[in-house]
Amino acid sequence: MKKRVLFIVFFITCINLFGAGYRSINILYHHSMRIDYREIDLEIRSTNINGSDYNIRVITRHLRGRNINGENVYSSEENIVPIENEFFEYIYNELMDIDFQEILRTTENIVGADGNRVTIRFGAMNYITVSLWTPNSMIENTNIARVNQLIVEIFEKIGLLEWYT
Repeated sequence: MKKRVLFIVFFITCINLFGAGYRSINILYHHSMRIDYREIDLEIRSTNINGSDYNIRVITRHLRGRNINGENVYSSEENIVPIENEFFEYIYNELMDIDFQEILRTTENIVGADGNRVTIRFGAMNYITVSLWTPNSMIENTNIARVNQLIVEIFEKIGLLEWYT
């Protein structure tokens, strides 16, 4: 029994050590309208332990119509897009340089009914998470314009730019 407990503790420690330091970027795009690709979930991360190969895991939810009860019916699709290490480093470093406090100060009271919400989470062991309402409509703010440009570049890379409205 004692050996089993020690093995479990060792196993959990190894998982935590090998998982430490993985830098990742998660983006959740949600559009308020009932359109195809209403939700797009992106996870940009390394595919191996030394962080040298990266890909973008893309999960989309497609509106398929309504069921007999009048509720929206969706189906999901998943796709993996390999990317260059330089592309990941560029996006990650740009996000690290953005002044998110300034974004929050200047957009604090902006609300709306229609539009999209983009939630970005990035980091390694500690994460920064920011949720922006329709960042592509507030490009007069320099930091939001930078975030929007990064999102545009990522959506171009995965071939879904036409759905980032």
